[in-house]
Amino acid sequence: MAARRRPRRAPQAAPADTLSRAPRRRGHPFTGLPYEELKPVLAVKIENTAAGKPQLGLKSADIVYVEQVEAGLTRLMAVFSSKLPAKVGPVRSARISDLHITPQFGKAAFAYSGVQTKMLPFVAEASLFDVGDTRNPGAFFRQPGRYAPYNLFANTRQLLAKAPKATKAKDIGFTFGEAPAEGGWRRRRGRSSGPPRPSPSAGPRRRSSG
Repeated sequence: MAARRRPRRAPQAAPADTLSRAPRRRGHPFTGLPYEELKPVLAVKIENTAAGKPQLGLKSADIVYVEQVEAGLTRLMAVFSSKLPAKVGPVRSARISDLHITPQFGKAAFAYSGVQTKMLPFVAEASLFDVGDTRNPGAFFRQPGRYAPYNLFANTRQLLAKAPKATKAKDIGFTFGEAPAEGGWRRRRGRSSGPPRPSPSAGPRRRSSG
């Protein structure tokens, strides 16, 4: 007697509620990369002249702002959250432009060294936790082998220890996607999707002199 085969059931799509419960890949609001948990934001004012290089800890920053200062020079504001280096610097003085940058992070910890007297009331009223060298001297140290004022560095964990309520990283408007192919154009099946090249006959023609 021949064996009978059971009819196969057609594959069915997963219920909508199951798909909605599927874990989504999270991206850090500052980098777009996967993360385990959001951490507090620390902003540090850093030297950017040849005399202050190499800087320490800068490669761990999620965001780096280049700020114009006097005499055509620039300084940096390095923003840390997803990664935290052991030390950072050289730490330099604050500028009024810093107070226009920090509010987007909520109330971040802000480390700097010195500020003009006329700026003190603005720093006190700003949306930040002041962990500069005056308020938090124990977190700063002089780096051997460097000369002042380019030898002042800070311990990042001690900086954040003075700002236990610093705002954690949040959405500040960044969007992320796949990096473009080399040259800036997407490549499909080995070919570039860039603008078409003009044919040799498309150029201007010379009139015959005959």
